[in-house]
Amino acid sequence: MTILLSRQEIERQLKSRWADEIQRSPRFSVYVPSMPSGEEAARMLQGIEKQISEPLPSSFVEAAMQWDLGRLVLGAFPFASDGDYLASLLKLNAATPGCEWWGDRDECERPAGLLAISHGDPFMVLLDTSTGAIYAHAADDGSANTRLVAPSLDLFLRAVGTTLLTHHDVGNRQEFVDALVVELIAPKGRPFWEELAMMSEPA
Repeated sequence: MTILLSRQEIERQLKSRWADEIQRSPRFSVYVPSMPSGEEAARMLQGIEKQISEPLPSSFVEAAMQWDLGRLVLGAFPFASDGDYLASLLKLNAATPGCEWWGDRDECERPAGLLAISHGDPFMVLLDTSTGAIYAHAADDGSANTRLVAPSLDLFLRAVGTTLLTHHDVGNRQEFVDALVVELIAPKGRPFWEELAMMSEPA
């Protein structure tokens, strides 16, 4: 039995959680996942492929048609808040001396096959452009701390939302993380999910 919430259920629960804040200020709506318009998502995906000069994996394309990445901040992971996800992604992957997420390496350009898609604290979220898999990269700790955390963007986002909303209701944290990494088939990502669950504990 899956423990992962659907995008729709994550949207419903977060809409309830943020209802008062959204009523006071519409800007808080970025904390509630929503579907993009098909035309907007298609333009954004075409723009990314043109800029990175390689095709995006089908699982990323499918997720971007379901999750509005231009207006999404999910837990510790901002994608974009102004509707322009392409600009946010290009900024994350810019070759700015001393500021590149791959700064522990010698290359002056982004490593082939890896694209930063969000930057949380302390993790950079990377997309494997060949397989669609998602990695968490602790930027300050070197490439040895880059771990596979989910097989696709949709499952990553659902796992983040589920962790944010329900991990404290599924027994103890260790049991929740055990079940999560089994479902995601990502045992090496356990330290990431364990830290995320700890960060999501109520104050």
